[in-house]
Amino acid sequence: MTIGGTVNKTAMSLAILLVAAMDVWGRGVADDLPMGLVIGGVIGGFVVALVTAFKQTWAPYTKYMEWYGGFGLLVTLVWLYLEILRLLAKLPSRD
Repeated sequence: MTIGGTVNKTAMSLAILLVAAMDVWGRGVADDLPMGLVIGGVIGGFVVALVTAFKQTWAPYTKYMEWYGGFGLLVTLVWLYLEILRLLAKLPSRD
């Protein structure tokens, strides 16, 4: 893969991400989107991530995206950690 191809694929991925984020941000998860669809997307994404990580021969089209998935997982775990800390800070103390 050339540098130009890498830049083009990255730009296309960013454009798709921005369009999807604007769509979800505009609608809101609680407004129209059923929770089953959200859970199905999470499970589907997890399955694709596992297939990409452990069976690269099954998923040749997602092979180049595994670092993006790893980074997304890291950001998600940090975000969850911070949100849990924020929620724990709101709990009343037992003094």
